[in-house]
Amino acid sequence: MKYLLFGTLLLFNLFLSYALYMKEGLNDKEKQTVQKEADILFHKNTLLQADIIRMFQGQPVLPEDFPLLTEKGEKIEVKNLIRKDRYTLVLRYSYLSCSPCVDYAVTALKDFKEQHPDINVLLLSTYRQKKDLRDFKRINKVFFHVYHVDSLNLAMDEENIPYFFMLDKDMRMFNFFIPHQEIPELTAEYFRKINSLISKNE
Repeated sequence: MKYLLFGTLLLFNLFLSYALYMKEGLNDKEKQTVQKEADILFHKNTLLQADIIRMFQGQPVLPEDFPLLTEKGEKIEVKNLIRKDRYTLVLRYSYLSCSPCVDYAVTALKDFKEQHPDINVLLLSTYRQKKDLRDFKRINKVFFHVYHVDSLNLAMDEENIPYFFMLDKDMRMFNFFIPHQEIPELTAEYFRKINSLISKNE
């Protein structure tokens, strides 16, 4: 996934350079339009540069006995939620994350889950109150496996941003991805790659 980000970043930079070059010889209204497009590209560039830095996680391993909390406050080990015959797609987010960011990630995942009902999906969240978790599950009935966790001990957790990753049968975490509603084409491409990966595993 990081190669896709590098490629997209390069493409955005080329468009940004071209947009700034084209400003010469334009009237004021056209310059404003080009400047607006350049500002959007610059913002996307900034997001992707930060993502590339964050995503160099390697392939950390989640302990099989890693404890999660159900909506009733009961502890359950993550190994009991993982299917050994296929990958698990995980969404990690926190109540400290921006609400629109979480809503976008959840909606994108919900759409993907509805198209691929057999995929194993796990949501790991950090909530202030158990009621918040119950309310989320009631509203988003597509997701059954939503659990509270304080931290996954990853650098990305410190950013308080929602992110996806894959989990294999050996509990290795890989294919990290940070969804941005400003760049929906990257989210779509991520899910296409996940679908391809899952299809090969079946």
